[in-house]
Order: sequence, then structure tokens, then C-alpha cells
Amino acid sequence: MPGGVAGVLQPLFSALGSAKEERTAVILDWGGGQSDHRYKAYAATRFGERLAAMGIPAVSAIVTTAAADHMKQAVENLRTSALIAPQIRRVLVLNRHEGRFDFAAGSGVRATFDTLLEAAKDVAIMKVEDVDGESWKRCDEAQLTMAEVVGMDIPALAAHLNIDEFIAAACQSQVSAWMMSTEQAMLRALAGHNAETP
Repeated sequence: MPGGVAGVLQPLFSALGSAKEERTAVILDWGGGQSDHRYKAYAATRFGERLAAMGIPAVSAIVTTAAADHMKQAVENLRTSALIAPQIRRVLVLNRHEGRFDFAAGSGVRATFDTLLEAAKDVAIMKVEDVDGESWKRCDEAQLTMAEVVGMDIPALAAHLNIDEFIAAACQSQVSAWMMSTEQAMLRALAGHNAETP
């Protein structure tokens, strides 16, 4: 029911006023498969209109991998969000975890990607590189978040991963570099500057 879906956002509404006064950011993370709830909530609460009336800028990041079905869903999300909440800026995020979006000309998946780019012609596009290699694998297997890896002292990280401090420093450096490049890409997207598309 729309009221029930809207209720998911209820704890957020009072926080928005505080965020505006404190000039802080509020990030809502709608997990995979939850996009229908997002749009129902936007529609039920007139979320875009309310944020605009409060003078709060909003951005909706629509994430896709290179998988054809994910790109098709992103096309739908771009179009639907533009209709339901046009006051909320959209950013298309190309997550390279499943490939680099460098499809062969004339292929079906390239056609899907071209449709995605057409749907995103009026929005900023950012790329997120995959975090790969042995460094992140070690941290991921140890169930550490990226923020924990970056924030730990090297001796503590080495002890947690059961490796020497030189390797721990390499792990931390790789994760830090990924976080920094991703942050820079997001800031460019929020400023309306597109990454170069493949």
C-alpha cells in the first residue's frame, strides 16, 4: 500500500529539517530490487516537491553494471524517476564490477548500452572502477568495510588480516586510492560533469 511504503521514509522527514539547518548530507540507500519501493514512496509522499519546497537539493544515483538486464532496469529507472520526481537530479553510475562497458559495435548488448546512454543524455554520468586484486580480496574475506580498512592503523590492520605490515600498507593504499577516485568521480557528477563514456 502506498501509505505503508511512505511510512518507510517517515523517520527521514524530521531528519531533513535538521540536515538543512546543519548543511549536512543525507544518503538513502535503496538496496537491489527495491527501486519499485523508492518510486512508490516518491509518488506517495511527493518527495521531490517537498524537498524542493524545503530548499533541499536532492540527487538520485541510478547504478548499473554492464549486464544487459541491469542496463535495461537503469533505463526504466531513469525514465520513471524523471516522471515521478523531476525535482530530484539524476546521476547514472556505471559500476564496472561486471565489465567495462566496452561492447562490440553492432552487438545486442551495445544496442542496450546505446539505449541507456540515450536515456541518460540529460544527466551526469560517473564511472566506478572495480576494486580487484589480492589486496581488497583479503580485506573483504576478513569482513572489513572499506572505511575500516582506511581508518585502521597499519599494525592493527596487519594483525586483523594476519599479514605483515608491508602487505597491510599495500592493502590500505589500494583501498584508499579506490575510495579517492570514486569520491572524485562522484563530485564531478554532482557538479554536472560527465565522465568520458566508453
